[in-house]
Amino acid sequence: MIRWVSATILATALIFGLATPAEGDTVMLKSGVRINGTIVHQDDDTVRIRIGDREQTYPATKIAVLEENDHTGKLDPAELIRRGEQRAAELFRETGLTADQRREVKELMYELQSTDSDIHDNAKRSLVKFHKKVPLHKYFAWWLPGLSPRFVPGVLEIMGEIAPDRAAQVAASHVTDADATSRAMALTVLAKTAGLEKLDIIARGAVDPESEVRIAASRALGQMKAREATPLLIENVDAPDPHLVNVARAALRHTWSTDTRPIDFETKADWQSFWDQKKSTVESPLTQVAMLPLVEPGAVFEDE
Repeated sequence: MIRWVSATILATALIFGLATPAEGDTVMLKSGVRINGTIVHQDDDTVRIRIGDREQTYPATKIAVLEENDHTGKLDPAELIRRGEQRAAELFRETGLTADQRREVKELMYELQSTDSDIHDNAKRSLVKFHKKVPLHKYFAWWLPGLSPRFVPGVLEIMGEIAPDRAAQVAASHVTDADATSRAMALTVLAKTAGLEKLDIIARGAVDPESEVRIAASRALGQMKAREATPLLIENVDAPDPHLVNVARAALRHTWSTDTRPIDFETKADWQSFWDQKKSTVESPLTQVAMLPLVEPGAVFEDE
């Protein structure tokens, strides 16, 4: 049933075809889409609305509300220009960039997603260079909340380069994203910008359901030489993903080796034996049993 939001008498007249078309109306579809125009015909099955110089017919079953107003849908060029200038000024205040600058940054962000390392690295250098002329952190802070997860890793990566202090806080807010690549980059940036201060969060990445995230967390733990995380790294030495195995071994090697005594073992059993001898020297070691993953198993970002 279609609901009218208008004067009762006029609504009744329109429903029974006794009134002339309204000067302006709004059709609200059940999907949430709002259409402004002039209703020119309505019966039990359809509503036809004139939008500017064209007409569009909608099934009555898809309409939630018909609203009488002065929104004819006709374009006013002068009003459009005024609104465009007003919006442009608002966006400049909110982002610190002009429309052309925002367009340039977006194009570079697309290139940053490239699997070609040369294109990726060149885009990264260009963005860092751009930031030196015109600060980007304000734009990224404005852009990030409504951004597709496909772009989040790139934004976090660049923020880690241009604004480390701000990047730490932003990265921490994305470690629980459904998208695994976003989680992995968030942990990488968090380790780079906050280090051991965020060890508890980064360690949780080492037990993530996704290998990509565990690789990022293991690499970060090794870079921080977080000996407390040794049990987590040892578990990843036995993982089915050979890339994760290699990263975990490298992290353990970097964590425990000294200039005079390199430490390296091939198997989980050998690393476990080594840890059994050393764990008494480490305060509050982190174990897999005590670790809560950043997301529940099965959490996956579905791109629309």
